[in-house]
Amino acid sequence: MWENLDLLLDILMNTISRKYEYQADRFATEHGYGHHLKVALTKLNVENSSSIASHWLVSLVRNSHPSLLERCVAISAVEKKLA
Repeated sequence: MWENLDLLLDILMNTISRKYEYQADRFATEHGYGHHLKVALTKLNVENSSSIASHWLVSLVRNSHPSLLERCVAISAVEKKLA
């Protein structure tokens, strides 16, 4: 029973954390740093040997941050709206 509660809390906390990451990325992009943010995120991803993308369900359960691909797509969408 406690394992199920832990899993649900992990999913909830990851969802909240990911929401805040998207908000921070949007803020930076709206202030003209979208390209720089994508470059920095790519460098971090390479240095950490992280995967570019993961299955949405795995990401939901295990990742507190969106994948590089998810973040770059979201940043590009904001850049497109601003153009």
